[in-house]
Amino acid sequence: MITIKTEKHTYTAKMGAEESEKLFKELVIQLFGYTGQLAVPGTEAAVIPEIPAYEAENEGKTEEIPDAMKELEEYMEDKCSVDPVTEPEPIGKENDGYGGFLHIKCQCCGKKRTFCSKHKIKSCKCKECGEETKLKDLVQLYTNCECGRKAAYWTNMTEKAFDVRCVDCGQPVAVMYNKKKNLYETI
Repeated sequence: MITIKTEKHTYTAKMGAEESEKLFKELVIQLFGYTGQLAVPGTEAAVIPEIPAYEAENEGKTEEIPDAMKELEEYMEDKCSVDPVTEPEPIGKENDGYGGFLHIKCQCCGKKRTFCSKHKIKSCKCKECGEETKLKDLVQLYTNCECGRKAAYWTNMTEKAFDVRCVDCGQPVAVMYNKKKNLYETI
């Protein structure tokens, strides 16, 4: 698997280990002219050691992984597997609260509020009427804005379709409830 990531975009190509290793080397050579040495203007060239290719024959063996590799694997898992801004936190069997982006409609006055909670919360206080809305049985809401931003929310909305403002550009993104998937998605 090869993943290319910028501040706003991510592209992932799934392929076998040999193919991804070959493609990675070709991309590095094409992008940076990599020849085994890294030259930064105004400094001396630094020799970068060759990274051995993944060998499938060692898959059944259990070797102790060096600490440096463990740290790298943990870093890659943290940084590449899930973007906390765009993926909502999964909920267990019990309602232990909701975190991340939330799009909540007040049960009393109907005022809608979109915000990001760093911690899991079980209720939300309306800024208009002051009433507390309990957060239970929320559904996921996914948006794909024309600006390229993708985001995921939890919502208590029950309408068939509505608009949510993009977190980057602020433009409204129309979403519709998908009954088969039990979630809202961009129209």
